Amino acid sequence: MADKLRSKILLLLVLGFVLGVFFASFIDISIYLYLFVFLLSFGLIVLGIFLEKEKARIYILGALFIFALSLGVLRFDISKSNLNSNLLPSGSSFFEGVISEEPDYRENTTLLTVSLSKFGEVESKEKILVFTDVGVSYKYGEKVSLFGALEKPENFETDTGRIFDYKNYLKKEGINYILSRPHIEIEEEREGNKIKQALFDTKNVFVEKYEKVINEPESSLLGGLLLGLKQGLGKEWSDILRNAGIIHIVVLSGYNITIVAQFLMKLFGFLQLRYRLSLGIISIIAFAVMTGGSATVVRASLMALIVLLAEFIRRKYDVTRALILAGVLMVFQNPQILVFDLSFQLSFLATVGLIYVSPIIEKYLRIIPEKLGFREIITATIATQIFVLPFLLYSIGTFSSVSLIVNILVLPIIPFAMLFGFLAGIFGFIFAPISILFGFITYWLLNYALSTAKFFGELPFAAYTVPQFSAVLMFILYAILISGIFYWYKRNAATTR
Repeated sequence: MADKLRSKILLLLVLGFVLGVFFASFIDISIYLYLFVFLLSFGLIVLGIFLEKEKARIYILGALFIFALSLGVLRFDISKSNLNSNLLPSGSSFFEGVISEEPDYRENTTLLTVSLSKFGEVESKEKILVFTDVGVSYKYGEKVSLFGALEKPENFETDTGRIFDYKNYLKKEGINYILSRPHIEIEEEREGNKIKQALFDTKNVFVEKYEKVINEPESSLLGGLLLGLKQGLGKEWSDILRNAGIIHIVVLSGYNITIVAQFLMKLFGFLQLRYRLSLGIISIIAFAVMTGGSATVVRASLMALIVLLAEFIRRKYDVTRALILAGVLMVFQNPQILVFDLSFQLSFLATVGLIYVSPIIEKYLRIIPEKLGFREIITATIATQIFVLPFLLYSIGTFSSVSLIVNILVLPIIPFAMLFGFLAGIFGFIFAPISILFGFITYWLLNYALSTAKFFGELPFAAYTVPQFSAVLMFILYAILISGIFYWYKRNAATTR
């Protein structure tokens, strides 16, 4: 009974906090309303003390929920005030700063996140996003001098008619201004975190090694699989993979992270538990930092770390609690991602589909053989597509009709492509002839994946676009989905008693 009450309290606190952040993302809530809600929760607790046990419990639970709701609002408001800009730009100006994130190389432009130290003659701690021409190599930690005119980012309409909230997408990272095609001078000195600098430099050298033995576009696909580097593929191949329904393999999804985590655990399997745990934690954190720390990577890495911790303290791993814990930690650290980070939202919806919808789907797919993971792949693909589809139609407006068959044909070879690609890069440091052999195998596997995606992705009916899809309809569909899931589990639990 105590465990049930404790679980109920934790659920109410989490739900209240997340809802508070959600509402504050859309509505400016005054400090007076926040204080009123806080005092209301305190009043309910005091009132509950003087009531009989059952009524007191209801009042106190309600008070805890309202208290958590107010904390969520407060946390979002604090993050919003911290992310506001103090710059007052007017015309072209001089700037000095440091490249504070790894450069993002695209087909026609390079994006640099620069943490300023000076704006004109005034000291500044702002971050800006710099758009510059391709062809120049930049590195994390390089000091740069810039001359140009700051601009406010503007929201834009996508190909499917949706308005992309680019302003808040950047603001969640503390970026309020962009600088287009400025004059840039790079200084020799490098600053920034030395550990991040070493990890990025190691990654870049590793990429150079396997690029010597694997041609394009296969080498760019490998970069996406291993390290989340999707920009080298270009728009044409990215569109093909999106139409084919396998773009998730090049955005370093939870699927890729799981493969990496399992590989690390097997690699350190011969060690004692405490050493295996220490090396596993260090490796997963280093990998997350090295790959840029996107929402998907952070969520999957946190869940992998929770698995390790559960193993160390000899506790049963509960994937639902791990998902909730990872999500709450991420939202607490940066409340802006709950509403303004599409990858965070898709990652969590897909994981919920895997956890709760997969067992339902699998029960009806027993006829499919388990060899090479066919049943698992089909089950996971159907489950995630079902649970993500309403949100995809609302936010992006497209879905792939060939995704299931392409995932069945491609996903079984992905772990092997990642393994041989990793070995091609590693042996590039050690012994080039073996690197060439592994590179040839990797090229053949990835060429098969790209050829399959190209064949299906270019079919006239491969992808469909829905012009308009209201938020109300999305919430109705999720209400139906969640009700159906609850009903299935309740009925299944009743029949197994």
